[in-house]
Amino acid sequence: SGTLDAQIAAQKEVIDAAKAQVESAKKDLQRRIETLDAQIAAQNEQISSQESQVAQVRGQLQQTQANAVAEQVELQYYNILAPISGVVGEVKPKVGDYVDSQTPLTTIQDNNTLEANINIPIDRLPEIRLGTRVELLQQTDKLIGSSRISFISPDTGQGTQTVLVKAIYDNGEKKLQTNQQVIARVIWEEKQGLTVPITSVRRIGNQAFVFVAEEKIMDGEKKLIATQKPVKLGSIQGEDYQVIEGLKSTDKIVVSGVVKLRNGIPIADDSELGNPIEKKNEKQSL
Repeated sequence: SGTLDAQIAAQKEVIDAAKAQVESAKKDLQRRIETLDAQIAAQNEQISSQESQVAQVRGQLQQTQANAVAEQVELQYYNILAPISGVVGEVKPKVGDYVDSQTPLTTIQDNNTLEANINIPIDRLPEIRLGTRVELLQQTDKLIGSSRISFISPDTGQGTQTVLVKAIYDNGEKKLQTNQQVIARVIWEEKQGLTVPITSVRRIGNQAFVFVAEEKIMDGEKKLIATQKPVKLGSIQGEDYQVIEGLKSTDKIVVSGVVKLRNGIPIADDSELGNPIEKKNEKQSL
């Protein structure tokens, strides 16, 4: 009986110890749960704070974007947009000047394509045609380029008795500028004809002559003899004269040294000879 009681008491102690361990484990678990809950609560609070900051920054960004749009709209009232592309000229207003929508601020020049304004005498009106060729010259008569009449004014200039015509000039090489004054040579008529070098022409009074080389027998020998021929000349084209009458394209003329020649004398061996050149002759005026 004593032994049985001792065994029961020992088992009871084992049970009590196990219960104590279970209770301790429950308390440890509870403490860990509470610790984790506290950590989760802290993290949730931190997340909420960060979400609030994100929302605040997003709101600031949206406000900044709205302000930028408003400023861009307002800036349109201060932007000056040119109707064409080109080079800006002199800016006329100075800092501090008051301007409005009617105040000229500057000029825009597009010199790639220019319009030549030409005043033609009224008595030439019947000869003016769209497409008539026009040569533009420097003050030294050097050719700048050519164009064709693209506009004929229906009105006569008051007090000038001239007709305004216009010619579009391709200024890709930038030879001209806006408002530059040039000489305009109007080519009224073009037709095939002969030209001779200016150096081949000799004048006696108002009559122009050229020397034609002709083969003749002199002193028993065949020689080139200078025969003086009167010619009627037109206008100058570059370094040549137009020949209206007096020569044929087959004539061989003396091109240089004509001041030393006389009618009927032999032509020196070193004299330069040539034929009249057949090209378009022009009826022109400046």
